[in-house]
Amino acid sequence: MPEHAVQAFNKLDGTTFHGRLLHLIPGKGKKSDENQDEDDANLSFKQKKALKLKKTAQQSTNWNTLFLGPNAVAEILAKKFETSKQRILDTDDGGSSAAVRIALGETQIVIEMKKFLEDNGVRVNAFDSVNAKRSKTIILAKNLPPETTVAELTPIFAKFGPIGRIVLPPSGVTAIIEYCDPTEARHAFKKLAYSKFKNVPLYLEWGPEDVFTTTLNGEPLIPKIEKEDANVGLAEESQENSENGKQIEEAVDQEEDEENEDPEPNTTLFLRNLNFKTVRETVYSHFKRLGTIHTVEIAKRKDPNNPSQTTSLGYGFIQFKKTSVAEYALKNMQFTTIDGNQVELKRSDRILKTPATQGERKKVQLTKQTGTKMLVRNIPFQAKVREVRDIFKAFGELRSVRLPKKMAPGEESHRGFGFVDFVTKSDAKKAFEALSQSTHLYGRRIVLEWASTTEEDVDALRKRSAEQYNSTNQDKSTKRSKRAVFDANGSTNVAQNDDDHLSD
Repeated sequence: MPEHAVQAFNKLDGTTFHGRLLHLIPGKGKKSDENQDEDDANLSFKQKKALKLKKTAQQSTNWNTLFLGPNAVAEILAKKFETSKQRILDTDDGGSSAAVRIALGETQIVIEMKKFLEDNGVRVNAFDSVNAKRSKTIILAKNLPPETTVAELTPIFAKFGPIGRIVLPPSGVTAIIEYCDPTEARHAFKKLAYSKFKNVPLYLEWGPEDVFTTTLNGEPLIPKIEKEDANVGLAEESQENSENGKQIEEAVDQEEDEENEDPEPNTTLFLRNLNFKTVRETVYSHFKRLGTIHTVEIAKRKDPNNPSQTTSLGYGFIQFKKTSVAEYALKNMQFTTIDGNQVELKRSDRILKTPATQGERKKVQLTKQTGTKMLVRNIPFQAKVREVRDIFKAFGELRSVRLPKKMAPGEESHRGFGFVDFVTKSDAKKAFEALSQSTHLYGRRIVLEWASTTEEDVDALRKRSAEQYNSTNQDKSTKRSKRAVFDANGSTNVAQNDDDHLSD
């Protein structure tokens, strides 16, 4: 403790030890990573990149506890089938390509990993929620070398404080560590994020708050109310509780519908006189009780004194889903205080595209099964029809596999998506459930959707894409005109675009 150091300094300085006079000098604290400047000319490119990753480690939201790198998959398969890694990756044996083997091997390992996590009290679907609340004690450790053991991880994490539990699947590439104390967990996260473990860097993320189904004492945890829970409550409780359960279920359904639908017209408000320290999350929390928020945007510009940082311009925008909510906010939230500043609200015609919270990922809509045909997106351009067929035929007999080609003259490559049609619905469902979890082909995650109709073809997709393209162009032209008017008044308008994060 600091006070103990001061006490020792005062009492021991100038004392005699084994005939020698002790002279104590105050030490200088080690410069922390938070105080280091990533633009320092004395740092190498690798050091600057590592420093930047450490600073943004706790802001990351793109967790995927089921992700496996191709190298890890090859090593796990080699051990499982008692063969060499070279043979797994060999492409000259006349069989399926190495990419197909890795994709199918990853699928099988992910299925086994998911079952292991569920058997050990982990709620795997907690990682699917976009706005899941982060835990202060649960850390995900990813990118571990294959066959990592709990005995190897324990001393590394335990030196920062007592560990409640460590869950590590047999593959040993992703671990879930729960600390007993939030302060010790935060200290461990800061020190270990992107530090070297064996021969790889540690990728750490804060896990969802409700990732476990039991407490550290083994007592069952009550999960957040879902539609299935509401339905169970309707059957088991009394008439009065049944009505309450029905209201909860309807509220959940309504909230989900609002999240998925586009915002209504005239739902954007201009926020004036924002505190320069105010962030988007603060504005979001201030207005979220009124209704569903589509997005929040704070205008920023580069800091003249530190070009690597941005500073607020003191204004921003908020867009709600419903017009009625925007009207209510305009009338009742005028001049309310945010971070000590009275914020003025005005109407705005601006159309915002960014997510409501920083770092939010795109939602993947999982439609119900409509037949035997599915749409396969995000197919790597170097992948061939034969490789796509080899992946899907492992789950059943196929009726057809089509990868539409590009329309450019002389262009033979496909367009990055295709259609796979099974003979039976059961085989199609089995393939969809297995390959939708975390299957990668040439490093790109395969994205599956059920075809809206069995007759959906390339022309329908082209028509849909053309409509989206035209709509996007109209939005851009509207933005340009509004920006021109806004700049004419002498204000600086900086558009802020957030990149969509992948699941991995």
